[in-house]
Amino acid sequence: MRFALRLEFDGSGFCGWQEQSKTMEKKCPSLQMTLQKAFAKLLGTRKKIFVQGCGRTDAGVHAEDYVANVEIDEILLKKFKAEPRRLRLGLNSYLPPNLSAKEIVEAPADFHALNDVKSKTYEYRILIKRTKPALELGRVYWLPAEAKDRAFFDVELLKRQMKYFVGRKDFAAFANAGHSVKTTVRNVLSVECVEELRDRDRGRLISVFFTGEGFLKQQVRNMVGSLVAVATKKRGEDFIPRLLEASRGPATRIPSLFCAPPEGLFLTRVNYDRPIFPSEA
Repeated sequence: MRFALRLEFDGSGFCGWQEQSKTMEKKCPSLQMTLQKAFAKLLGTRKKIFVQGCGRTDAGVHAEDYVANVEIDEILLKKFKAEPRRLRLGLNSYLPPNLSAKEIVEAPADFHALNDVKSKTYEYRILIKRTKPALELGRVYWLPAEAKDRAFFDVELLKRQMKYFVGRKDFAAFANAGHSVKTTVRNVLSVECVEELRDRDRGRLISVFFTGEGFLKQQVRNMVGSLVAVATKKRGEDFIPRLLEASRGPATRIPSLFCAPPEGLFLTRVNYDRPIFPSEA
């Protein structure tokens, strides 16, 4: 039987989604291997239970709604009577506190969590706060400044710059160094920004949402890095257009200013061309 899983996790304790070598897994576990081991223990088998994810996430990146699929022999499911709810409860008992299965449902036999993806939405959270955010540490990109200091971080300028990323374009300048992908062309469907001005002690939270058919490794973090560079006046307003223009040249990465840290990035939505979970119907 094939099942679809909706997961949430704090990525700070993992080396990313992708399964690594045994040596690397001992140093820092992957999300994929952690799930596979949990399934094997739950089902009482030494056979590897392969879990297919909807994409790779970098070390330290979080997810509120990550989708995966797994195929399990019906014989191993007997004690659960093939009930997804019982399977979810059992699986969570073997998972660490920073990884949770929110939902497990029986999926169509041809459902593939990665190949069937139509679009994904990532949220990047930037916190402008005068003091270190102890309660949000590891879940935001902290910029130390007074929340009301508009001169330090011009959010209206950031919003005007976001338009340059929308559309089907060559994002070579925003690709991870040393990538091996055949093409760096990607289609970004939308970029939106929401600003929350809180009290002086809690700072100003700026969330930037990127929705696209697919993204290059570290593309979102590099795009955020360039937006921050312009919003803080470290680069001029022509910086992003020049990077995109340079992407049309030789197939090499043109260094952008910096890659925003992983702790501010969340995968918040994975879209398919058909409803997979009851909540989507």
